[in-house]
Amino acid sequence: MGKITINGETKSAPEWEAQSGVPADTINQRHSLGYVGDILLLSKREWRLMDALADAEPRDDYERNIRKMIKAEIPQFRFDIIVELCRDVGLGVFKPSPMRRNLSRGIQRCVTLVNTQGLPVAGGLLSFYGPKGIPRGSWMVRRADQFRRWGTPYEK
Repeated sequence: MGKITINGETKSAPEWEAQSGVPADTINQRHSLGYVGDILLLSKREWRLMDALADAEPRDDYERNIRKMIKAEIPQFRFDIIVELCRDVGLGVFKPSPMRRNLSRGIQRCVTLVNTQGLPVAGGLLSFYGPKGIPRGSWMVRRADQFRRWGTPYEK
C-alpha cells in the first residue's frame, strides 16, 4: 500500500502504526474499505464502540426506511449523512434517486462526484440543493458540509 494522508500529513502505514499504535494491516484494511482521516487511527476499542452504535436499532422512521432502501453496508458516519439529507429532501425524493441506487450497489464514491467544471453530477450530494432544483442557501451550506464530511468524517 502506498502513502496515506491523514489531516494533511502523508505517511506510510508502518509510520502511522509507529505513531498511533494501530497495526499497519488494520490501517490498510480500513483505507481499502473507503475510510479516510482520523478514523483510520482509531483503537480497536473505539472501533468496537463505533460498530456497536452502527448495529443499534434505528432511532426513527427515517433511519428504518433508509436502512430498507440501501441494501449494501455503508459506514455509520456516512449513513448519518444520508439521514440528514433525507430529513431535508424527503424520502420520496431520495428513493428514486441515482444516489440511492448506487449506494445500494455498494458504490459510495458516487456521492461526491462532480464534473470537470466542479458542478454536481446528478445523484451526488451537491445535486440536492433545494426543492425542484431551485437552490436554497441553507441547503447549499449543509450539502457542502456533508460533502466534506463524506470523505473526512472526523476532521475538525
